[in-house]
Amino acid sequence: MKARPNVLWLMSDQHNANCTGYRGHPNVKTPNLDRIAASGVDFTHAYANNPICAPSRTCFMTGEYMHTHRMFGNYNFAFPEAKHEHLGYVFRMHGYQTALIGKSHMVGRWDREGFEHIRYCDLIDSDRRDPMTHHYFRYLVEHGLADRYEEGTPKPGQEYTMDGSGPARLPYEHSIERFTGNESLAFLEGRDRSRPFFLQMSFQRPHAPIAPSEEHFGMYDPDEIELPDSAVDWLENEFAGKPAVLRDRLLRGSSYPLADKDPSRLKRVLASYYALITAIDS
Repeated sequence: MKARPNVLWLMSDQHNANCTGYRGHPNVKTPNLDRIAASGVDFTHAYANNPICAPSRTCFMTGEYMHTHRMFGNYNFAFPEAKHEHLGYVFRMHGYQTALIGKSHMVGRWDREGFEHIRYCDLIDSDRRDPMTHHYFRYLVEHGLADRYEEGTPKPGQEYTMDGSGPARLPYEHSIERFTGNESLAFLEGRDRSRPFFLQMSFQRPHAPIAPSEEHFGMYDPDEIELPDSAVDWLENEFAGKPAVLRDRLLRGSSYPLADKDPSRLKRVLASYYALITAIDS
């Protein structure tokens, strides 16, 4: 019988597809992703079913549209969990050893039921719930680094920042990127080799907080980044002729520099954003 293939699903979060070397970006360095792309297929017309995190992830994990799985927002859901199978569950039912390492953000615990091995971490959610339920935060506690938790990570009731003005307080070796990578390698090295594997390796970054490690901060010079002509006016252009309530809803409670008119600040944010992408690639 022909051997069944192993499946490694690499994910990043809020990663603009054009911010890669193989897509011809003038600044971003992604040599490892470039090698993968060179030996595979690049789907240039693939789009997410939803712009919001949890509904979008639920769409591609279940293969269902939002009106079917009923996940309408990041913290609101209205579906009977048992009726919705996802990729991890399906692979496990077909004899695969399954693992989820990194971010999931499919609201509730039902997403984890199909995975035999889990190392869950989410910078944004860790302090909003019980932080000790997150494997990455437990790792930081074990290494005496809880007080140096990622700069910009919100406490309950706070918003996170996209400022990009400084490096994270944690060194790269203890960053969430390295944790995700190291835990994935540990799973692959210790897995049951009598079965094929399905590994969902899901990086949190370059999602905010945009605070790359000291090792990557400064990798990109903001002065060398060229902004598109629409960079400082995109918000006005996007909502031109539309009700003010749409703009107000977008900006309410947000610390994003959405309407920032300072090109130097926008360049600084992009430089740190690019650094996070390279950190994932490495």
